[in-house]
Order: sequence, then structure tokens, then C-alpha cells
Amino acid sequence: MKIILVVGARPNFMKIAPIVDEVKKRGIEFLLVHTGQHYDDAMSETFFKDLGIPKPNVNLNVGSQSHAKQTAEIMVKFEKVVLGYNPNLVLVVGDVNSTIACALVSAKLGIKVAHVEAGLRSFDRKMPEEINRILTDQISDYLFATEEEAVKNLSNEGIKNNVYLVGNVMIDTLFKNKERAKDREVVSGDFVLLTLHRPSNVDCRERFEEIVCALEELNSKIKVVFPIHPRTRNKAEEFGILERLKALELMGPLGYLDMLNLQMNAKFVLTDSGGLQEETSALGVPCLTLRDNTERPLTVKEGTNKVIGSKKEDILRESYALFNCERKSCGLWDGKAAERIMDVLLGKREVNKVFKAIIFDVDGVLVDTTSYSINCKLRLLKEYGLDLKDYEPVFSNISLKHLVAKVNEEFNVNISAEEFIKKRENMYVEGIKDHIKIFDGVKELFGFLKERKILIGLSTSATKRKLDANLKELDFDFKAIITADDVERQKPDSAQYLLAAEKIKVDPKNCLVVEDSPIGITAAKKAGMFCLGITNSFSKDKLDEADEIIENILEVKRFI
Repeated sequence: MKIILVVGARPNFMKIAPIVDEVKKRGIEFLLVHTGQHYDDAMSETFFKDLGIPKPNVNLNVGSQSHAKQTAEIMVKFEKVVLGYNPNLVLVVGDVNSTIACALVSAKLGIKVAHVEAGLRSFDRKMPEEINRILTDQISDYLFATEEEAVKNLSNEGIKNNVYLVGNVMIDTLFKNKERAKDREVVSGDFVLLTLHRPSNVDCRERFEEIVCALEELNSKIKVVFPIHPRTRNKAEEFGILERLKALELMGPLGYLDMLNLQMNAKFVLTDSGGLQEETSALGVPCLTLRDNTERPLTVKEGTNKVIGSKKEDILRESYALFNCERKSCGLWDGKAAERIMDVLLGKREVNKVFKAIIFDVDGVLVDTTSYSINCKLRLLKEYGLDLKDYEPVFSNISLKHLVAKVNEEFNVNISAEEFIKKRENMYVEGIKDHIKIFDGVKELFGFLKERKILIGLSTSATKRKLDANLKELDFDFKAIITADDVERQKPDSAQYLLAAEKIKVDPKNCLVVEDSPIGITAAKKAGMFCLGITNSFSKDKLDEADEIIENILEVKRFI
């Protein structure tokens, strides 16, 4: 396979970086083409250096022009590159002129097109980027979406095939570089970060001046740091307001790591950038978007973003409200989008599988009873005269029956497994109400699943009596509840999961399982189900049989 990867503007660089890494890792032949749409060294070459992207094989050097001239020149020059290289696929990212120009050339030459960040919509066709997004999606063969709303947008436009919800490549880059950016010293003290470049804000004198009025007043209360875009500087000079902006902490365009450092350390961010809405949400940094709409609704619904427009009073009111706010962690993306994209392109994974039901294990997935469960085993063994607080099998993922067999063999005792199991269950049920804890995010996830009419079942190795003690804390309409009492063969046998699917009346291949243990994952895979391994009880390396590994229960949302 031969792939052309296209970049043209600053946001593209962060999106292409993890894809370049993944392509190189898999030994795929590729050509990196830079259209030169962003021509400023600080906004182009510095980003390649910061992100570790190799020097582009080809630079089209189109520079800044009108939309029509820039798009046309990219098309003419890119066609020659494609004809000379003869790729199997051209991959474009984002929504800039380079995106639509290169996609259109490829489609007309009969070469497959992959669009990363497909389906985002602001529903504002006055934005040039909106036109680019819509047209690129219509001619793409692979459409990689960052959020569920994007998938719905594509479906509403009649695009239902080859759409893959993979996550956000820009957040792949952010996670990879957070530690490198953390210790850079760009600005000291408390500050607000500002970015401003949209034509709707800076090409309209009245709107630009209104924003500047708000910034002047805000800057008297807290330092406003403004890495100014070249075209924004030009417009400010043209409108005679550049001198007023110099009252802020004005600086030229920054490299990726310095910009990331500013985001991480800002009190909050004021921006009209789409990418910063996502990056701040991933970082948990409050964001105020100086626009009338956003193509990234997930950042508003579940992130830290608020769309506030450009009026002075709105900017100041919302800014002052953030002076004493606390940051929140959002966990919207997991940093594995590029990996999923390449899996799809190489035919190695069905990323966008449709799940009609989710079956959860209980202990270690929905409720945290591990410590109490272990304590019950230790107390009960002590009743038999065995102090085994350092005995590894007590803490491992084996059944009580197997634990008793090991203890009998190694310590030359004769404990009845049936008696031990019964005593341990009594001890557990009598005391669990004071020790049970629902994992963070479980109730929020259940609300999300209910809203989307996803069927939910439970499958646990616990007895019904023990499960009932746990279920008192979980208020939900479960369509199937399978316990150890319902089957002859327990996990790692598939019987429990197959019975759950039968009771829910869903084909096993359309069931998603969430498990925390190796034997549970084995059971789910034997049943032919897609399984997520959650790292509540075991490390990632112990859960490697799972299709995907998650660290937080809310990550399940990505698969729905």
C-alpha cells in the first residue's frame, strides 16, 4: 500500500503527526505533502520540529491567496504529485482549502480518499470551512469521525457506509506531548489565553473592535496572553487597532509545545479556534468560544467549552464567572484514534460495529467490592486457623472452589469447599452494605445508555444472593441478570454470556461486554462478543485478550 498524507495549515500538523507515527510503525510506504497553505516559518516548520514529523517529501509552496486562487493552485500542483507517485489512497485531515483541493483531485483521478475529522458541522455556510467539510465528505471513501454527533450529521446527509467513529487524532498528539510541554516556561503568573483568527471575527471592523473593547477591560483584571495570527495582525493594523492590542501580552505565532503549555497553565481560554475547543476539553481547561456556533458540540455537551459570541458584555460576564471556577476532567478521547484509522485502512478491525446490548460484569466493573471480598476470604481462612495475608491465590482471580483446593493441598488441611463458599457468602452479604462503592461514572453512563435505548444485562460469577446485596445500590432496568446459580459452567466458560444474550434477545455478535478480569474476558470472547477490558482490578498486560482496554467506565460511550 502507498499513501499520500496531506497537510496545509497549522491544525493539520497536530492531526497528521500520530498518523505518520502509525504509518511508519507498520512499515507502510507514504509520501508527506505540505501544500504550503500556512507559509509562516513559526506556524509551519516549528510545528514539524515540535511534533517530530519528518520533513515533507513535497512542498507545494502555494502561500496565502484568495480562496479560489489558493484552492486552484493546490489542485494543479497536487495533481502532478499524484500522477507521479500513483498512490492507493490519499488521506486528508480537517477542513482547510488543502483538504477539499487534494480530495477533489484524488476523487477525479479515481484514487480512494480518507477524510479524518469527517462529519463535523457548524451549520453555518458563511464559514469557508463548512463548505470544505461538506464537499470533502461527499467524495470520500473512508470517513473517520471524532464524535457521535458527526456520525449522525453524515447519516442525515445520506452518508451511512464506511463511516468510522475512531476518536480524535489531535488529542492523540496532545496526550503524547503533555509531559514535554509541561515544564516549558512561556508565561509566568495568572493569565488568560486568547486566540483569534476567524474571518467572521477579524475581517469585520465592528465585531473586531467590540472584542478588543472587552479584552482591554479584561486585561485590567488579569493578564491576557495573545499569540497573534499573521492575518489577524494585518487586519488589526488595517483597522487601526493594533496599538490597542499591544496593551495585552502580545506575541508572535508559537510552536506546538509552547502553545500547549499556555493552554495547560491558563486560567481559561478565549478562542474562535475549533481545535482549541477540543484540546481545552481534553485538558479540563475552561474555554469560551467567541463564535455564534460550533462544529464541535461534544465540547459543549460534555467538555469545558461554552459558545458565547462576540459581544463585549457577554465576553466579560462569562470571563468573570470563570475567575474562581474549578477545572474538571472530561475523558472524551483516549489517544488511540490513529491506531484505529490504520486498522480500518488495513482491514484489521471493524471499528464501527453496531452494538444493540451491553453486558456488564459487576464486581470490579460497576461496584468496587474487591477489598472487602478479599478481607472476607482472609477472615474466614483465619477461622480455620490459617493466617494467609501474604498468600497470592487469595488475591488472584480464581474461584473459591479452586482457592480451597489449593489451600487444602499446600497447607495439608481438609476444608470443605461447599462449607467455605456458604460461610463466605453469609459473611459478605451481612457486611457489604457498609463497604460497597459504585465506581465513578457508572450512573452517568447508565443515563447515557438509557437515553440511547441500549439494552443492558449483567453477568457475574457471584451467586444471586450476593448479587442482590450489590444491586441495591444500582437502580436500573436490567434486561437480563445471570449469576453463578443460573449455569453449570462458570467463567471462563461462555455459558453465562450466551445465556444473557439469549434472554436479552440479541445476537452475541451484537453484544458489547465490559469485564475487569482475564477469565471474564476469555468467557466473553468464547461467546463471540466484543469485549472491553477495564483496568480497575488488573493491569493492561493481564487484559490483553480484550478487543480494547479502557481505564474509565465512561469510555464505553465511544463504542455506542
